[in-house]
Amino acid sequence: MYTLKIVYNSLLGDKTNTLKLKYTLEYFIPGLHIEIYDENIYGKERKRALQIKNAFGAKLVPFAGVYDDKRIIKGFYSEDSSFRSDNIFKYCMDNMNKINKIEIPVEIMTFDDRVNNILELKKLSKEEFLARYPDENIYNDLHNSKVGHIKITKISTNPGYLGENESREGFTPGFGEGISCIISNPEYYYYTSIIKQIDWENKIFYTLNSKYSFEFNESTDSESSIQET
Repeated sequence: MYTLKIVYNSLLGDKTNTLKLKYTLEYFIPGLHIEIYDENIYGKERKRALQIKNAFGAKLVPFAGVYDDKRIIKGFYSEDSSFRSDNIFKYCMDNMNKINKIEIPVEIMTFDDRVNNILELKKLSKEEFLARYPDENIYNDLHNSKVGHIKITKISTNPGYLGENESREGFTPGFGEGISCIISNPEYYYYTSIIKQIDWENKIFYTLNSKYSFEFNESTDSESSIQET
């Protein structure tokens, strides 16, 4: 069984983002087994967290490691900035189709399915949402996000999937702080890591490692569609 193990430190404020990543992966990739460990909790949980870090040679948190049973497959490190929600999400999405066909007989949703499911989640009442994902912060962030057409341009120079001044645009089912910006385009799809801050006046937003400018046109619910013309 393939397992993603995430180590974080609640004292450093990592808990909320770790839970968001866990719930996002569980929702989009049925059958992916995820374990999370807080190295700030003394006892068995801290011991297990340190064992995972030591196995991969990681010194900093947050950290995530992929296992095939007990065999180490891949690590995502804070040291080299590979621990990013977009990196982890993409790796799991790219590999879980093959993994699931062998070991876990569940259906992987298409990207358009995921976009539509985000739109459906936004329509749920708070009680219905929390019955599925028991985290009020995620509910608030998702329901405060805006739907529409967006163009983003990376304006920071840090390494990543996009280079400086590269752009992506298309329909987004949710643009807001606390969630990833997912972009659906007839030619591609793209998603950022979790947005930390949006400067609406200057049309700039920040993720953990990157800075983007943006152009955004909000849609009403009746106009929301992944089919862009």
